[in-house]
Amino acid sequence: MEKLAKEQLVDEFDYNPAKETTFSDPCVDGKQTKLPFPKIGGERSNKLLGIVRSDVCGKIESKSLSRAEYFVTFIDDKSIYVWVYTLKRKSEVFERCIEWQSMVETSSGMKVKTIRSDDGGEYTSKEFEQYLKKYGTQHKLTVSKTPQQNGVAEGMNRKLVESVRSMLADSELPRRFWAEAIATAVYLRNRSPTNSVQNKTPNEVWTGKKPNVSHVRIFGCDAFSHIPKDERNKLDSKTKRSIFLGYGQGVT
Repeated sequence: MEKLAKEQLVDEFDYNPAKETTFSDPCVDGKQTKLPFPKIGGERSNKLLGIVRSDVCGKIESKSLSRAEYFVTFIDDKSIYVWVYTLKRKSEVFERCIEWQSMVETSSGMKVKTIRSDDGGEYTSKEFEQYLKKYGTQHKLTVSKTPQQNGVAEGMNRKLVESVRSMLADSELPRRFWAEAIATAVYLRNRSPTNSVQNKTPNEVWTGKKPNVSHVRIFGCDAFSHIPKDERNKLDSKTKRSIFLGYGQGVT
């Protein structure tokens, strides 16, 4: 407007900037945008379990072998170590959180200080809030419809889905094996380098030990298990051909 008047680019244009307001409701209605979120910054814990970020991945179009359609992740902010649980319903988040917190606190000897999540109903139920208060765990929620505030968890779930998509494509396995693929993706990510942790893997930061990966195999490759002598006859095959679907938990 000022340029049109000052440089007389049009005729008979009566414009006086001194009379104009500096704020225009119609302009705000039509043009307002969000300011960009900073790529670096924000709260970051310097202690294990100081902050744990959690997020539920939206409904997956194919049910897993256990009939799961969702998954929830818990990510330790210092080590970027990830835990994943598959869910049949979003309402199971509360149960999985109790299970996860009991497991990590018992195994590490440390307490979960803060859980950060979005404001979805699965995280804001009365029983969920009462449970966290009972154990003195602080709950920090993101502003509604602002997933960028929990970008670590959102980004991790996106990367895991991308990994699953690639693993299923490479192995040519049906989509119903997505739960096994995502467990494998998390297992390998915990033993892989990340920009958030310098010179160590998340597994080493979490456990204090450098992981051994001599047992790692390609997801979906052929596997041959030995059949014990007492389970076969003399001329029976000594091996059973299978498909490698991941790494067992609690098995050494």
